[in-house]
Amino acid sequence: TITPFGIQLYKSSLTRGDDNQWSVRISWTPSESDIGSHMLCYYAMDSNGLTSNQSCVTLVVQEDIDECVLLQDDCSQVCINTIGSYECGCRKGYKLRSDGRTCVGVQFHFDASQKVVKEQSVYFVVYLVVTLGHGKVLDNLTIDLKYHDITAELGIDYQPADYVAHFTANTTKSSPIRINIIDDNGWEESETFIISFTIPDGVDALKGEPEEAIITILDNDEIVVHFPTDQVNIEPGISLHALHLVTKQSILTPYNLTLSCIVTDGISDEWNNCNAGIEHNVTFLKHATTSSEAIVYIPPVKCLTCVIWPPKLRGVKLGFPTIIHLHVPIYGPTFINFDHQHYYGKEGESVVIGLHASQPILRKFRVAVSVLKFNGTDTHSRAEALSGADYELPSNVSGGSVRFDPSLGLNSTYLELFLNDDGVIESTEYFVLTITIDNYLQSLRILPGPHDETIVAIEDNNSLLLSFQYARYIVNEYDQRLTVRLEVLQVDSVYRRYYVSAMHSIQITVTIRTREDSAKNGTEFIEKTERVRFFPGDQYSTEMNISILDDHVAEPKEMFYLHFEIPKGLEPKIKLLNNQVPVVIEDDERVEVWFDQNSFVMTEGAGVMLMVQLTMNGISSLPISVTVKPSDGTATEFLDYFADGVENVAIFEPYATVSNVAIIHIINDNIPEETEFFYLTLEIHNDTNKDLNIVTPNATTSVTVMDDDWNGTTVSVDFELTVLSGREGTLLNVTVVRKGRLSAILGVPVTAHSITAVPSADYSLLTTFIIFSSLGSMEEKQYVMVKLQRDSNREEPELFLLYLHPPPGVQSTKQQAIIRILP
Repeated sequence: TITPFGIQLYKSSLTRGDDNQWSVRISWTPSESDIGSHMLCYYAMDSNGLTSNQSCVTLVVQEDIDECVLLQDDCSQVCINTIGSYECGCRKGYKLRSDGRTCVGVQFHFDASQKVVKEQSVYFVVYLVVTLGHGKVLDNLTIDLKYHDITAELGIDYQPADYVAHFTANTTKSSPIRINIIDDNGWEESETFIISFTIPDGVDALKGEPEEAIITILDNDEIVVHFPTDQVNIEPGISLHALHLVTKQSILTPYNLTLSCIVTDGISDEWNNCNAGIEHNVTFLKHATTSSEAIVYIPPVKCLTCVIWPPKLRGVKLGFPTIIHLHVPIYGPTFINFDHQHYYGKEGESVVIGLHASQPILRKFRVAVSVLKFNGTDTHSRAEALSGADYELPSNVSGGSVRFDPSLGLNSTYLELFLNDDGVIESTEYFVLTITIDNYLQSLRILPGPHDETIVAIEDNNSLLLSFQYARYIVNEYDQRLTVRLEVLQVDSVYRRYYVSAMHSIQITVTIRTREDSAKNGTEFIEKTERVRFFPGDQYSTEMNISILDDHVAEPKEMFYLHFEIPKGLEPKIKLLNNQVPVVIEDDERVEVWFDQNSFVMTEGAGVMLMVQLTMNGISSLPISVTVKPSDGTATEFLDYFADGVENVAIFEPYATVSNVAIIHIINDNIPEETEFFYLTLEIHNDTNKDLNIVTPNATTSVTVMDDDWNGTTVSVDFELTVLSGREGTLLNVTVVRKGRLSAILGVPVTAHSITAVPSADYSLLTTFIIFSSLGSMEEKQYVMVKLQRDSNREEPELFLLYLHPPPGVQSTKQQAIIRILP
């Protein structure tokens, strides 16, 4: 900072804020001589001498105003001027009210803040005291008292005789406030309650200190707690036992006590020969003479001793017995065993050998671990590992022994062996460790267990890898043969990859076997087991040929496995990288599906169904689903036919050449109509048949539907008269007669054809379609209306023809009528 001349500033140390910014606090206490404006300039500088831009602020110091002079009547007694403000005070003997301005001269308070009284006392007395100052006490002043329970209870532990305090004029102490104490004749902790008071409205007084009195009642009763007995015999096999304390006195306050249970070593019951204690808490509830239970664990040793901790509360004493001994049946001898009978490790690594005791141990001791030498007939021996060359003695074996230590909380120990890498390709080497226990420990019943020997195997760290040439083989059925062989690999430690190697000097024989999966022996391939060999320096083994069978059946891809094994004894030298691979057999067959006939002819009728059967050329091992899908020709779906989506699916069962029947329903519309047709198309289900080669050379056919709505009865439609005449300007009704029974409504178109008359100028055909709807009747008449036009010309009669167009199946012998127009 740049300090202005004559101003002393105080600067704090740098502090770092949450936003990673640094700041410094500057303080200045101006005096009267500093009244006026002052400029403060500052900048930052780092440890390298670099500075920030300079910034400045203006500080203004003004003269202080004495508010006590301006506000003379604001304080009732004393005004104290402060910088920029003021405070009110009171003369000695007075107290400032909560309004901060007026003073009062009378204060009430208790004669003591705390009082202690014994339970056997009949009563005790407290007083309210008044400090007069310059006030006065009114005659016969009464102040209300209040009692508040803390742990003591009104009516049970104490009973007030007075609920008010009385003052007379010119007194400084109230009348005595008497409280009676109740002796409940039961042990309990010290209890407390509080007395407070309330100043009546209209009394110009305040509460002084102390405003309340805390009363403590000391209990005069005692309780004696102890175990119900000083020893307990534990039955064999019991692992848990419940302990509790008893008393003969009445307890009015729940109370907790602590038990400490310590395991002894079975030799001395003195406390300094025991392990660290385990604490348990028990509780005496109100009015109880027996505490809650503490469940203790019974260890497999001779004795468990529990003691009551000395109580810390007044009036609680210990009786006899304060110590209880739980006698545990003596267990059998402690056996020392290896954790495992066999340990395995690789060269260049370490192996941890664990030892354990059959029971919890109570003292420190050591057992010897030594190497058992082979004698040539030892059944453990294959190739003896040598100390120093193949393994190193562990660092925690001192003088050939390992230590058991109960202070660690375990009944086990271990030793660690380092296995040397000698850089030689060799078979697995072995050595044997054995446990030896001296006579002194055996006299203490610490003995070698049934697993006092363990075999340590050292696996060679130098090896070759064998693998199939490919991770998967794919062969087609028509190939009829698969050739496989193995290869030798080594690991490139720099690039972490495998490469083909010939760095071996031994002959290796490997057995390759086939194993069924979805491809079956005798159907898709011929099962085979064969030995292949690597001669010294070979990168690849001899070949193995496997026969693949073509069953001429369309089927999905099928698979079997190849697996190879190496003879026992070569495991340390030969590792298996990829010793099982799948062989996928791809199918070369296809099947053809077509309709069993080129077209179908159906006749309408109730419940008529078209049953379509498909034919397949070839054989499939899987079911094949084919949808017979209809599509409109002149027939319309849902008016003339329909398929329900399930019945129109044809299925070829495995190995079948004819499908089941797919059904298309023919609808009887009860309307005489011409012959109609629709198409059927084959649609292969790719989702279920995707693994098969299926073709449809004849994928579409047609279905012809004949009408049946004439019900076997001859129906005819004819003009009643074949020659009719009418005059110009009139309407002519031409009668048409239908004969024969109808089973459905019949519609017949009508047309007009000119001879000499001109359409529209000479006539207009008003009826172009007549409908016969009287079902069941044998005869019915309808009329064709023709308007004969008036042209005002004198001319010869003009002629035109009317034609009937009955549908197929309806006969007509009078199909046309000649109409003559008369002038």
